[in-house]
Amino acid sequence: MIIDIESYQKYLKGFYIYDCTYGYEHGKVGLSLIEVVDEEHAEYENPFYPPEKRLISITFTLSKKYRIYGRRATGISLMTISSGWPPSQTEYVMVSQDRDVMSYKEDVYKGVEESINILIPGSIDMFSVIIKVVRIENSVYAIGSGFRIYKRVDHQIWREHSTYLPVPDGLLDRKVEAITRSRFRDLSGFSESDMYAVGGTGTVYHFNGEQWKQLPFPTNKLLYTVCCAGDGFVYIADFDGAIWKGRNEQWTQITHGGMTMPFLDMGWFDGRLWCASDYGIWVLEDDKLVLAMHAKHKPVPPEVAVLSKRIDVSPDGTVMMVCGSRGAAIYDGNAWNVLFDSLAFE
Repeated sequence: MIIDIESYQKYLKGFYIYDCTYGYEHGKVGLSLIEVVDEEHAEYENPFYPPEKRLISITFTLSKKYRIYGRRATGISLMTISSGWPPSQTEYVMVSQDRDVMSYKEDVYKGVEESINILIPGSIDMFSVIIKVVRIENSVYAIGSGFRIYKRVDHQIWREHSTYLPVPDGLLDRKVEAITRSRFRDLSGFSESDMYAVGGTGTVYHFNGEQWKQLPFPTNKLLYTVCCAGDGFVYIADFDGAIWKGRNEQWTQITHGGMTMPFLDMGWFDGRLWCASDYGIWVLEDDKLVLAMHAKHKPVPPEVAVLSKRIDVSPDGTVMMVCGSRGAAIYDGNAWNVLFDSLAFE
């Protein structure tokens, strides 16, 4: 493991991983951590206590003394993390549900910065709830409620990418159904001029480099994640784990779901589609979902299979990172390298 017990106790003990990102260059990973508030915690019985969040940067090539950098954030809601790569911003970016932003660019800036204060069109006081930050090519995007998408263009600068998307009916009147069913949950792209955003009840939008267009889609189930894959197809998973394969207006359901937990991430790596949830990592083989540790081709070792929740693939497609609440690992297509597993230190 890359992380030893001393580093674990200093930076990671008492926290669990909420999200991860590979980058902003090879040999680095970023983690979004949340403090564990259990029976042994002093604030366990305080319902108003906001768990501490941390941004962790790990650089494999540095000596143990300098390998890990950590930054705290207090009073902030759940934060997902992504990373910009050259020639975009070379940085880690974390965004909370309440649009708080925390970033880290080595030797340039670090810590909390200006929030994403862009009103939903037509509103004087309503903002998007950010569900996720993702990387398309080399750039970072934040997606959220009201079917809103924001692109990070520089430190402390975001631009709305969804200006001409219609605001869902009832949203500005704060109708509960409109709020809960108008969330983009994922965004993926073959490039920044060929992107797919999914969410809501069967809501799929495509960006062709000039404008967004809603596509007909053959289900009204809640959509959770999307992957623009290396085989030229788009894969979309719903709340039950059913997967559709297609592009533009042609879609075919290839798996029938039945999962008890939705997939939180999908990624294309080493010629296969990978899917992750809190319950495990799956791969698509012969249009069938199988647990990755039982795959026919390059099965995932058990010590990695338990580290499941999130997936991130480097922009050049040469490294995949997976993480679960208790640890993380990276894969180059030949060998897995476990960064750490908290159970090994407890």
